[in-house]
Formats: sequence, structure tokens, C-alpha cells
Amino acid sequence: MSADPATDTAGFPATYSVGPRLLRIVCWVCAILVLVGVGLLLWAAPGTATGSFEVLDSLGWILVALFVLTVLWRFGQVRVFVSPQGVKVRNVFVTKTFTWPEILGVSMTTS
Repeated sequence: MSADPATDTAGFPATYSVGPRLLRIVCWVCAILVLVGVGLLLWAAPGTATGSFEVLDSLGWILVALFVLTVLWRFGQVRVFVSPQGVKVRNVFVTKTFTWPEILGVSMTTS
């Protein structure tokens, strides 16, 4: 392997991406559970004499579910993209791009 990683891409596709697969599966399962749970809650509708929530109560539960789904979606989108131009890291909050000269080292611990 040569010393310049920007020009040495032998054996790798043009863009290589890595992401935690188990985290994505857990996020999908949790999202389905949130949707089913809020759906059952709104269907069962405890709280009033007529057996249903008021419109604002239902809207509040839907907004809470959308917030939780948005957080789960962002956690599921965590990835690292490697290309000849550099490395793009997408975490929960921001996406940062680093060119190869900016990268001093990479550490992958097992503990």
C-alpha cells in the first residue's frame, strides 16, 4: 500500500461506507414499537367519558411520537463514508468531512 491514501484505492469501491448494523436494526424495531404503541394508545383512548382523547391530547401524543421517531431516525443514520477525496463522518448531530491531509490517525478499540 502506498503512503498516499488519496490515490491508493485498490481493492475498495469508489466510496466505501461503514455503519453499525445492529444499531440500525434496534432503531427500526423501536420505531415500530413506538408507532404500534401510540396507535394502540390513541385507539384505546382512555381519559374521557366518551372514551376518546380530545383533539389536542391526540395531537400531543402524535407530536411526541414524531419526536421519538426523529431521534431514532438520526441514531440509525450514523455512518462513515470513505472515498478517494477523504472521509465523511455522519453522527447524530452533524456531518463532518475530512480530507486525507487532515487525518492524522484512526483508532478502533475493541474494549
